[in-house]
Amino acid sequence: MYYAKASALVAVLAGMAVAAPIEERGTHSFVVHQVSTGKKVKAAPAIVLLNTYAKFAKAGAVAPQHVLAAAAAQQSGSVTANPEQYDEVRLDRMNSR
Repeated sequence: MYYAKASALVAVLAGMAVAAPIEERGTHSFVVHQVSTGKKVKAAPAIVLLNTYAKFAKAGAVAPQHVLAAAAAQQSGSVTANPEQYDEVRLDRMNSR
């Protein structure tokens, strides 16, 4: 069985090696023009999560209180900062150019 597969492979490879290449009929090219679709407004992550909980409410999903508070804060434009200990380790200086 091995020799039959090997001989079939050799026959296929030999046939590919002696096959005549096709003639190139010319070069074809195309151009893609970029068009601006305008500015996209993305929803805040807490609002997206709240919408996901609403989508699966039929299955019994209930949004936690902290998700509701975060979504309400993002809709009003303010949120309470609760810094944790050693948060200054993760802060980076921002330079404007």
